[in-house]
Amino acid sequence: MVEILTRRNLPHWYRPGASFFVTYRLAGTLPPEALEMLRTVRERFQKENPAAGETRPQQRVRIHKQWFAAYDELLDRNKDIAFLSDPRVAAIIRGNLHHHNGSKYHLLA
Repeated sequence: MVEILTRRNLPHWYRPGASFFVTYRLAGTLPPEALEMLRTVRERFQKENPAAGETRPQQRVRIHKQWFAAYDELLDRNKDIAFLSDPRVAAIIRGNLHHHNGSKYHLLA
């Protein structure tokens, strides 16, 4: 199966015909020190040698899962931020999610 890696702020894997989930993070939902900690953790993971019997692609997947788990945990801990409770902000996000629906992707939920 074809796998294309693209980069923006997070690594993204694309597999034709696959289903994906999207984590949406608004600016200000993580403090700068948390973002710096995540960068440091990612860099440390990337410098590691693969585990015994692990290929570089397998290492990349493992590192991504570990790093994303740390990222997701930080987002889950930050429950005091309620941007989406503002109907104006929620409408902007909803519009953005639906923008390419039907042309670049098919939004299911």
